[in-house]
Amino acid sequence: MKKILTLIFLLAATLACLAQEEEGKKQDTSAKPATAVSDAEPAATYKLDFKIFEVEDGKRTNQRDFVLMTSAGRHDPPITLRIGTRVPVGTGDKQNYLDVGFNVWATLLEQAGKLTGTIRMEMSSFALPEQNNESRSSGMPVLRNSNFSVSTVLVLGKPQLITSIDDPNSKKTTQVQVLATKLD
Repeated sequence: MKKILTLIFLLAATLACLAQEEEGKKQDTSAKPATAVSDAEPAATYKLDFKIFEVEDGKRTNQRDFVLMTSAGRHDPPITLRIGTRVPVGTGDKQNYLDVGFNVWATLLEQAGKLTGTIRMEMSSFALPEQNNESRSSGMPVLRNSNFSVSTVLVLGKPQLITSIDDPNSKKTTQVQVLATKLD
């Protein structure tokens, strides 16, 4: 009798599992998502040409160029570029590291025929000896920082000045220009 009851129970459990599997297959084929991933239009790809100018007394004294490629999708992560040096600072057994250099983050969004760019930059460098006040110096490097974040509409094919930063310790100005180009 126990064997018959066990067999009936196993048969009923197997039939219930098969019924649930069939119901799941019916739901999978009848319910399609409103927008499938394959139906989504890929985001356009753009090239961003950055130029960083150092200007002193109205004349450009230095220029740095870099290019980044990105898409203009709503959920795309920001593109990043980090250039610099890790500098050890500290005394004795206690050492820490500072990142000195250049960092940029950028995201693009194409909406209603306009391209919007959100760009954030951090620039750091060591102060020149003449800018390093001895009373502040304790053997540790003195760093200079310039940071900015901007959101702007980018006009394709036209270089745009997105920021101009005056150096409070000199007559220098740093200007950042970007040129956006859509790639086909």
